[in-house]
Amino acid sequence: MFSIAIPRQRTVLLPVIWMLRSGWLAADPQLLELEDDREVGGAVLEGRARIALLDPVHWARDRGAFRPVLRSSVTLGPGGSDMLLVGEVRLDGLERVSAPAMPGGTSEETVARALVREYLGVSEPLQIGQEGGVGGEEGRIVTGIQALSPQPYEYVEGVARAWWITSGAPWVRALPVEAATAPANGEAEALLKEIGRLLDQQAETVAAGLSREHGGEEARWLELVRALTLAYGAEERKGLSELLARAARMRLCPRVEDVALPRY
Repeated sequence: MFSIAIPRQRTVLLPVIWMLRSGWLAADPQLLELEDDREVGGAVLEGRARIALLDPVHWARDRGAFRPVLRSSVTLGPGGSDMLLVGEVRLDGLERVSAPAMPGGTSEETVARALVREYLGVSEPLQIGQEGGVGGEEGRIVTGIQALSPQPYEYVEGVARAWWITSGAPWVRALPVEAATAPANGEAEALLKEIGRLLDQQAETVAAGLSREHGGEEARWLELVRALTLAYGAEERKGLSELLARAARMRLCPRVEDVALPRY
């Protein structure tokens, strides 16, 4: 049976997990929900899963071991977000920004740090893992299901939208990968294409199901589902290049030349 490994802690991937559990897919793939990128990558390399949804920064650190699935990614456009910047003053007037603990060394950390510095112009580095308050000149990044719930703050900005403004490209949240040594065929690409088509066609149903299962407002889930694409083309490649360039400057991964990025 075809199997796919996904890190359970990534809220942005929950619509894909919902679809894999729906029974609507012709292939009826097996889902392995694991703790983090290290575990999902290991599942592919050990043969326990055929493909994994791997954070791009993690892929860049060990890209020789994995082969990206052709024409496929999990990408979030500016219309939805599972991460928010919040404050009680205009966000470009903040002096400090804190964030809850988030997966270290991933695209979430890369984008959050880049936006605090480049988008907001905050002089102090982002304080990750600190429960800072919101008020005066201090703001916070809100993540996960909390970001899909009503916010009591006067100023709220979706991180995916801020990234799009800053980089000019959508945010590639995960790369579907196979083991580099596995035989290549089109099965994985076809599965991801089917998931993307059904998410587009059944966005309202998926959003309602996610809201019931995990909490958060159905309308915000709908924005997130509608902002997701599972394709990979010129815009996604541009976004991936921008993301990995910033991650490399932060020393979260080696530099990846554009010629080494997945093609479409």
